[in-house]
Amino acid sequence: MLINNLSISGIHNFSNKSQLPKLEMLDNPLSMEEVMEELERKVPKAYKIWKQLFENGKQVYIEDPSNNLIVDESIWAETFDAFGSLNWKKTGWLLDIGCGIQEIPSYLKKYPIEYIVGMDPLLPVKKHPFYFVQGIAEYIPFKDESFDYVTSVTSLDHVLLLDKALEEIHRVLKKDGKLLLWVGETENTEVYNPYREDVAPVDMYHLFHVHPSWFEPLMKKCSFVKESHYQDRWGNHFYAYRKNQ
Repeated sequence: MLINNLSISGIHNFSNKSQLPKLEMLDNPLSMEEVMEELERKVPKAYKIWKQLFENGKQVYIEDPSNNLIVDESIWAETFDAFGSLNWKKTGWLLDIGCGIQEIPSYLKKYPIEYIVGMDPLLPVKKHPFYFVQGIAEYIPFKDESFDYVTSVTSLDHVLLLDKALEEIHRVLKKDGKLLLWVGETENTEVYNPYREDVAPVDMYHLFHVHPSWFEPLMKKCSFVKESHYQDRWGNHFYAYRKNQ
C-alpha cells in the first residue's frame, strides 16, 4: 500500500525538485485491536499493568495537554529542536513515534512538514498537518528501510516491549538512518525486563525509567551506533543514534 494514496495532497511535491522514494505500508498491517492482543499474548502480566498505566497517562494528557514537554513554551522542546537541526543533514522521510494529540509537535517545527509521518496510539484532537497513522512502536506498519530519520520524544519509556520497539525502529530505518531520542534519566533504575514474573510499575505512568548505564549498552546490542549525546542538569538526555548494519 502506498502512503501517498492515503496521505495529504501534494506530499511528493518537493521544493528541491528531487524525488524521494514513495513510502509503502506493510501489506497486512495489524489493527490497533490486533496489536493489543499480540502484546497481551506475549506478556500477559506486564500487559495488564501497562494498559492501566497507559490509561492513567491518557487521561492526564487529554485533560491538561498544556502540561506536556512538547508544547511551545517548553525550553526542553526548543533544545531538542536545535539538537535535531544539527543531525538532520539531508531532507528525507521522518517518522515521529509518539507525536501526540496536538496539531504539530513543537520540536519538529524546523523540519519540512511534507516529509513527516506521525504515529501515536491516541487519535489527534485536531487533524495533523502531516500524514498520521495510529499505532505503537512495537508494530510499525511500514516496510523495511522506509525512513531516513525516526524520532521518539519522551515516548520510548512508555512502550511495553522495549526490545521489540527497538527492533522495529531498526527495521524501518534506511541504511545509515538516524534515530533521535529524548529520554529522561532516573537514578537507580534497574534494567527493564517485561518478561519477568515480578514486573511492577515504577510510578503511575511508567513500567520503567531509562538510565544510561543499561540503556546505552542495550542500544549497542540492538545495532545502533551513538553519534552524539547531550545531557542537561535536569536529567534530560538527547541521543542521536545511527543504524548499524
